[in-house]
Amino acid sequence: MKKQLCGMAILLAGVPVAHAEPYFMLGYGQAENAGDRINKQFKGDFTKATSITAGAGYEYDSRISAELEYSYTQEFDNKANTTGSVKSQALAAYAVYRSTFNDFMYGKLRVGLGYQQLKMNNRNEDGQDLAAGAGIGFKILDNLNLEIGYDRLQEIRHYGANLVFHF
Repeated sequence: MKKQLCGMAILLAGVPVAHAEPYFMLGYGQAENAGDRINKQFKGDFTKATSITAGAGYEYDSRISAELEYSYTQEFDNKANTTGSVKSQALAAYAVYRSTFNDFMYGKLRVGLGYQQLKMNNRNEDGQDLAAGAGIGFKILDNLNLEIGYDRLQEIRHYGANLVFHF
């Protein structure tokens, strides 16, 4: 999977640019278990958890960019409360498309590949899958945006907000 993520980043880095700009993201949100796989693998009833994200991107023009994002999800709530708590971490590489509505607001779609690791006590489960997301962004300052969005990787849904710092 790491080779696939590196290959995607190298491919996107080779695209000719007219207006290129790097950026950094920090975020906070809510992750939810969207299926039964986690419940069956870890024998519980896991619902939601707090998550934090950090990432970097490279904007090729005002519409197209590439992003690499890491997310860490703290302990998922376990309604059954019998087996412990599950934590999650994920790394995903995205191709991003933005559509500007006006000078201060834009829509964002992203699709890519992700690797996710779930951990409970000494037990790990990991896998890779397609990752996708959508959101809306607001320009706060010339080099600072606020993005609110939804992402999905395997059976984890993530709702959150990112501060995006442009260099």
